[in-house]
Amino acid sequence: MHDGTYQATDPDGRRHPITFGGQPLTAFQPGWVPVGLQTGLPPFHLLELRRDDGPMRDAVWYLDQDFGFAGNALDRMQPWQVARLHEALIPLLAEIRQTSLLASTPAIADAAQRFSGINPRFVADLVRLIVALAPPQIVRAARFDQVVPAMAKAALRLSPQMLEQSLAPGRVDVRVVSPFTGTKLPVQEAFAFAEDRTRAWRCHDPVHDVTLYLLASADGAPALYVPAMDAVFTHQHGLSGARVLEGLLCHYALADGILVRPTRLDETESSDAEAAEAGDDSWLARAAAAETIDHATVLDDADHASRNGWLRRLLRPTG
Repeated sequence: MHDGTYQATDPDGRRHPITFGGQPLTAFQPGWVPVGLQTGLPPFHLLELRRDDGPMRDAVWYLDQDFGFAGNALDRMQPWQVARLHEALIPLLAEIRQTSLLASTPAIADAAQRFSGINPRFVADLVRLIVALAPPQIVRAARFDQVVPAMAKAALRLSPQMLEQSLAPGRVDVRVVSPFTGTKLPVQEAFAFAEDRTRAWRCHDPVHDVTLYLLASADGAPALYVPAMDAVFTHQHGLSGARVLEGLLCHYALADGILVRPTRLDETESSDAEAAEAGDDSWLARAAAAETIDHATVLDDADHASRNGWLRRLLRPTG
């Protein structure tokens, strides 16, 4: 606070008054205090607030380029302001998707620096805003030989039998099987989504130069995400295509400064084996007991591309 008003100081040392309704801000609501200001997502700044007089709570103010209050929730902002956020976020998330999520080995994108220091919950809100425009399609079926032939137009050709192997539950080991070659692939990275208990195992098929993600939701439903096909394959209800992409983009957006050490498959197997011996009811065991859906639901690939084509060109790999 300076001269009785809240002000922000830019990198050049200049002070800018924070305004609310066009007037300099002199006080927040009782119990709320500012704890951080992030300026890495122009034309907006994110002012993080925290409540200090009771249970720990946090909130965010979106400030415009002149540090004026624009809103405290994305769904309360003006359409033109949301459109400006789209313009700012889409290139950043496209870079993260290309450099981190699709790459043959885990890597941290330069764009991740723009999210550094932002509360992970607010990063998730921003990512969700963009993914909602064009989520991956979900391909859900009891048997994939019913649906894979319908995707024959895709540049990558899946084997229904090998896809079944990719999603086959096991008791103690994580078996990431390529749905293209049937080869058992080494796990490069294993992690959990920040907002829920979804677990992810990343691997790479060198024959087709395709990165794959084996996932398991909290209730044990396995799924396989193939980013190059913009599709999530699963037998069961549980994970949505949007939730998968949101979780992965958040993981890599918040990975700035974190050295990711690839996880060997034998390490993963050993860890899960120890958990099983200790009586852990792992997702693999729950998946083995889960019921499959007795019908197939498939989104038409051409229709999906038509509806989301403009954004897919930004969020899918180039070249």
